[in-house]
Amino acid sequence: MPSQHTDPCLAASTASMDCLNRNDYNRDECMEYFRAYRECKSQWLKQRRTDRRAGVSNV
Repeated sequence: MPSQHTDPCLAASTASMDCLNRNDYNRDECMEYFRAYRECKSQWLKQRRTDRRAGVSNV
């Protein structure tokens, strides 16, 4: 069953995995991609919490 939430950070996640694949899983080469993904995910989760507190449904 698919998730009821759409992850707006999917592109950042995919980019970080692509970077790892291109660089033989050398994490040091992909730190910018990881930072971008973490920042996106952090903002998204913060917004979801705010929406839940305000009674906004994301379904």
